[in-house]
Amino acid sequence: MVKIPGGYTALELIVAITVMAILMGATFTSFRSGESESELQAATDQLEAHLRLLQQRAQSSVVTCGTSDYGIQFSPTGDPTRYRLFADCPGGSDDVYDVGDIMIYTGESEFSVSNVEINEWFDGTNSHTSAASILFKSLTRDLRVNGVEPAGDDRVSILLKHSSGGCKRIDLESSSHMILTLEDSDCDSSTP
Repeated sequence: MVKIPGGYTALELIVAITVMAILMGATFTSFRSGESESELQAATDQLEAHLRLLQQRAQSSVVTCGTSDYGIQFSPTGDPTRYRLFADCPGGSDDVYDVGDIMIYTGESEFSVSNVEINEWFDGTNSHTSAASILFKSLTRDLRVNGVEPAGDDRVSILLKHSSGGCKRIDLESSSHMILTLEDSDCDSSTP
């Protein structure tokens, strides 16, 4: 190859461009990974804050529509990225969401967690993928899942899964009233 004084050969240019492309690809991959982790953390934080709000309202007996029982319904329209908060009004089905219940929290009826599915929940011994209502009872201070007390160890676990594959789990302890957020490395686990 002929080298022009003060210039670069074609081989040098190809090597430099290849190295730059590899570095840019690695940077982009790292950025996308960080973005998905951030989305998963934001969705987990939002859901945990809403669960704490419902728990706090039930424990302090804030009365809405004649009740102080509050709940959350997952996948209200069949979409696993959506949920709604409600006050369990008298009449209709107790301990689950129904038409007579009132939506709460700044007038929004449903919340969406971008790119994150709430794709499984556990009621102590069983794994479910269908829609669920979780209710915080004010008088007994326990949980109801689809109208019944959790089986097994008195715990409800909610698995949040990002479209890129990362997972987090939120555990609700019925007896101790604890809400815990945990990393979950096994997204396809059938037990918490």
